[in-house]
Amino acid sequence: MAREPKPHTNYSYLSHQQLCDILEDVKTDRNRLKLQNLTDTRKITRQLAKLSEHKRLIMTVTDLDPPRAGHIIQTHLKHGSSMSAIIDKLGQAVTVNYNPRGFSQNDFLLVLFLFRIGGGRLVFVMHRALGLPSLRALKNNMMFTKITPVIGTITADPILQNIRNVVIMPREKAQHLEIRGVSLSIDETAAEERACHDRKTNSVIGLCWNHSHLVDPVLRTYESALTIKQKLIDGEVHLGKEVSVVAASFFGVNHLWRNMSWRRSASQKFPEST
Repeated sequence: MAREPKPHTNYSYLSHQQLCDILEDVKTDRNRLKLQNLTDTRKITRQLAKLSEHKRLIMTVTDLDPPRAGHIIQTHLKHGSSMSAIIDKLGQAVTVNYNPRGFSQNDFLLVLFLFRIGGGRLVFVMHRALGLPSLRALKNNMMFTKITPVIGTITADPILQNIRNVVIMPREKAQHLEIRGVSLSIDETAAEERACHDRKTNSVIGLCWNHSHLVDPVLRTYESALTIKQKLIDGEVHLGKEVSVVAASFFGVNHLWRNMSWRRSASQKFPEST
């Protein structure tokens, strides 16, 4: 007992040295518990700070509704940014001081759809409001096919030019030079009855092809526009009601096809002979 007392031995039976050893053990346990308490306090403090930042993030997304919030959060989490940095970027996106980069294919397809139905102004508004790709980014990441409309009497030159631009040139750029059969599908669809300006040729398009030869569609002077207007008022020239659309598809290539169309307007339904 003098050498190794039992753990449950009463302190009154222990020697002075044994009591000192027990006191040292108590001090060691107390210091260990103090250190553990400090460590737990720091962990709890960090967790509360993280919880507060997550609440700030939720409030920022809920109240401010920053554009492309999901894309901003995903990008900065991938780069290892802190929650505070993400919240700051969301705030900058609301004030248009931060424009997130890196768009998906779906983003470009959505902007392309907006551009087709509303033009460049709609794309600009959605770019500023929702952070979608701009029109310049769309043009840099997608290939646009320019179709030459047939103005006046239908000739082979614009048709061959459209075939060159829509069918041949894209396949040459993609290095698909093998010879394949092509199927042409032709149909007519209703068009909005209005005249518009073709910047490339500086001409008025949208007139019926049956009577468009009665006027000069090229806007050479201001009087040229007045002449076309007067012809429309007098009923000598009409606005086109239909557009002929030609689609070209390759045999044996399901994922490589191009559409081609040109404008053929008329004031009435075309007979099959035309």
